[in-house]
Amino acid sequence: MQNNIHSLSDLDIKYLKLLIKKSKELALTNEPPFTALITKNNLLVADSLNEVITKNDVTLHAEICAMKLAQKKLQTYTLSGCTLYSICEPCPMCSFIIRELHISRVIYAIKSKNMGGHSKWNILEDPNLEQLPRFSVAPSVIGDIMSEDVYKIFEGANFHYMFSSLTK
Repeated sequence: MQNNIHSLSDLDIKYLKLLIKKSKELALTNEPPFTALITKNNLLVADSLNEVITKNDVTLHAEICAMKLAQKKLQTYTLSGCTLYSICEPCPMCSFIIRELHISRVIYAIKSKNMGGHSKWNILEDPNLEQLPRFSVAPSVIGDIMSEDVYKIFEGANFHYMFSSLTK
């Protein structure tokens, strides 16, 4: 995994800042401040917020919502050539979907110590998944970017129980 901010483009930083802004807004609601967006050819295709609590559906993580929107907008099953940006490292559920949908790049702000589909479970870069039908080669993954700004969002909101499972 790379975690060097210098390996990101100005556009990558712009999209991460957009996620941070959306997460700050979401922190004012009842939802945990998880946000995600997807780009293709450097253009924003889909962005989404966590909807787990408001819709009472554990599968509505921000990454999954963004992937569904991108599939619909691009009218395709696979999302090859797309970059997924997430405020938090994708969980194992989201990471398997990322691999199946052939997302090319994943960039996230903070690691998830207990649920990370990259740092804990290594689903995002597991080369053995490439041998399974429908799964893609591992995406390029850059994580732990602009994390201090994101930790402030979790610390400032009423989501301390979630923050304790995240790692600095």
